[in-house]
Amino acid sequence: MLCLAVALGAELTHAGYIEFSANGSYAKYNNGLVGGDQSFTIVRRGSVGLAYRFMTNTALEMSYTHSHSFDQFSQDSDELSEKYYVEKTTQQKILSINLILDFADKKAAFRPFIRGGGGYMIRSSVLNATGVDKTTDVSRVITFLDQEPSYSASADAGIGFKIYVADSLALEFTGQVYATDLDKPEIYLHYALSGGMRILF
Repeated sequence: MLCLAVALGAELTHAGYIEFSANGSYAKYNNGLVGGDQSFTIVRRGSVGLAYRFMTNTALEMSYTHSHSFDQFSQDSDELSEKYYVEKTTQQKILSINLILDFADKKAAFRPFIRGGGGYMIRSSVLNATGVDKTTDVSRVITFLDQEPSYSASADAGIGFKIYVADSLALEFTGQVYATDLDKPEIYLHYALSGGMRILF
């Protein structure tokens, strides 16, 4: 018991500092011809976090992630007199708390880690479209009913590594899986790879 107390005390003497992290990603996908026109998807994702390291290799982090997806495509049909040009915007906002476990000494330049936790997600989407008459070429704006935002519990887990380029600055790369709609009949999984930086205070 005494040995455990001494070991814990030694761990705590190297802890008690705060880490700030930020990372993001951008991707544009060319989906080819859809409805006879070029289609594409743009995904922007950013995340910030504030972690308190209460032991040498263990930290508790609160993070906020914002994902923005934009799709543009067209739809055509032999049965319809109009061709539709559609734009869809989807946003996801996730606030979560994670436990982070490092697998290297504090002084190591390369530090792999795992993370996991839970949080809360808000998802919203907006759909806009224009209909063009294939005979007269006259266009009209199509109005859709507003969709209410979706709120749900979420969980996430990830694995990654940090490369320290200075005592208080590291490059960080993470792969994560998010499980959303945990309180709904159907659970959805989302995957993300990201890179950024972590600053120690």
